[in-house]
Amino acid sequence: MKKARLKTLSTENLIEEFRTLSSEHIRAIREGPLGHANRKYETLVAIRGELRERGSEAKHQLLELLTAPDLGTRFWAASSILTFAPHAGERERAEQVLTELAQTQKNSLGFKASMVLEQWKAGTFNPP
Repeated sequence: MKKARLKTLSTENLIEEFRTLSSEHIRAIREGPLGHANRKYETLVAIRGELRERGSEAKHQLLELLTAPDLGTRFWAASSILTFAPHAGERERAEQVLTELAQTQKNSLGFKASMVLEQWKAGTFNPP
């Protein structure tokens, strides 16, 4: 999806795209092919940027995804919230989700969550 198209979507539609693609991205990493995962990743990064630009309304809707049933969606929401949530409590909620994923998921998702946490705590977390 092109960045120009993202600007035309409502925040609710962007959040729904984020929910769908984040779930599909993690599944594509596990099941392949990786080209599908890479395309979803690029779109997710673009959506995250658009949500960041939209401010608090988008942030609040993204916070709701921290309790999504899909673990990939929780991961993407938590790692995204770390990049632009202004309140410590929101970042703490995101850290809790990532910690839970790192401890309970003994797969690529758990590894990714632990890496994000490690980088976040070291002050080097700088996603695209």
